[in-house]
Parts: sequence; C-alpha cells; structure tokens
Amino acid sequence: MSASQEIINHYDTQRILHDAELIKGGAAMEAGRLVLDQSQIAALAKESPVTEYAASTPETEKSREAQVAEYMKHAAYLLDAHSPRHTFGFASAWDSKMARLLGVENRDSLKSATDFRQTFAPKLSIERQNELAQTHNLDEVVRFRPVIVNGGSPTYRNFDPTSPYAKEKTVAVSYDEIGQRRPGYATNRDALGRPGVSVNAVLFMPESKAKELYDAVHQDPTLIREMVEYGALHNLELDKDKWNTQLRPRYDEWREQNGGVARMAIGPMDGQAEIVDF
Repeated sequence: MSASQEIINHYDTQRILHDAELIKGGAAMEAGRLVLDQSQIAALAKESPVTEYAASTPETEKSREAQVAEYMKHAAYLLDAHSPRHTFGFASAWDSKMARLLGVENRDSLKSATDFRQTFAPKLSIERQNELAQTHNLDEVVRFRPVIVNGGSPTYRNFDPTSPYAKEKTVAVSYDEIGQRRPGYATNRDALGRPGVSVNAVLFMPESKAKELYDAVHQDPTLIREMVEYGALHNLELDKDKWNTQLRPRYDEWREQNGGVARMAIGPMDGQAEIVDF
C-alpha cells in the first residue's frame, strides 16, 4: 500500500487529535477544539508591543511577490469558506497537489477535503473562534503543526514526489480568519448579500520550509495573508474580483475599528505561541 493510500484510508476511519501549544503553557486540541485554562486565557490577553513595518516601494513589492511565490512552490493548498454559524453555504477547494493525495479533482469531493482537513489540520471550533476574537481581540490565528499518521510523520513526497524536499516530514500551516467575529466589526457578504463569509486555509509544507516560513511570519505577519491570497488566485485560479469583494478578509477595516492595531496569534511547532500586534 502506498503512503498516500495509507493516509487516505486512515483519515476515513480515525481522527487524529493533535497537541497544539497555541497558547502559553500549551493548549490541547480535542476534536478540533482549542481547550484553554484560565492561565492560558490570561496569557492571551497580555498586551504586546505594536510592530511597525516600512512603507513598500516598487522594488520591495517585486521582492515580496517573489518571496511569496517561492514559498507557495513548496506548499499544497486547501481553502475553506463558510458562515460563522453554518447557517448557509460551505465551500472547499484545493490545488493539484492536494488532488493527487485525495485522489479527486479540485472541488469534486467536499467530504474528502473536509475529512482530510479535520483529521490533519483541524480548524478551531466556531465557539472558540468567537471567544478568541471577542474576549482576546484576535484578528487571525496561524498554527504550525506536524502532520501525524499512526504515530508517524508522512513525508512531503505524498504531496509532491518531484520536490527537492520530498523526503522531509510534512507540516500543516493553518490560517484562521476570526476578526469579523467581534460584534459590529466589518464582515464579508456572499453574492446574495448574506453576511459572515469566513476564510480558513491550510498550507501543507515540507518541514524545513515551514520552519523558515515561521520565522518570516514572526518577523512580518502580513506575509501569511499574502500567501493565502496567492493560493486562492494562483493555485485555485479564483476570480480576483470575487476574492476581493466576497472572500478577502477585511484587514484594513478591522485595524481601523481596533484603534489602528491588528492582532495575530502565531503558534510554532513546539514551545510557546506569541501574540503579535502590528
């Protein structure tokens, strides 16, 4: 049996519960839900200094585009879009690398992608996202977690056998947009005008590139936003106008509504997570 087939068989029969040290002191994932104790909640509420970034120039923008494209060369991409309360629509899409592993073409099997995501990179529960956004003023949560199957770590070969990093372990980099869950904050609307469309994405990457990305995102959190958008527009070839009007998180409006500050939690593969204000 191939490694990829083992993964597919496994996620159909058993959900892996990851240990996720997202919050100081370590928080556990239980069926996709982040479990916090009072000390961890206090740690989340701790203020952090606001990081300022230099204004971009044509030269730096070109360099940044190349940086984003280089990282995305070494990532399999999965995107979810849904309503906060699941009161309407849920959509999932993935790129050709994910399709190879799932054995289905892009958007052909919602259940396959959803099951895979919940097994190897479970989303924060709706209740927990609401708590983190409303109580701790978070806009976004980014988590770096090793992919585990039957106690082992599958290699990146399962996603891209031609990759120079094919022999490395696979890391799931999860991005959860939660800023709009604060009452009164800007929210996206779908084509019918219904509010609450939320974006969640996962990048499955070789371990060395994921570690490199963690350092880069820690230095500039806006990098992960650009990668999520790049994946939507290039990997999935979504319509740019639709992305900008219906899906793209309302970063600038949240910042304005939050007194000029954005807040992101960045959880590494081990150790303590950090709350970054920028």
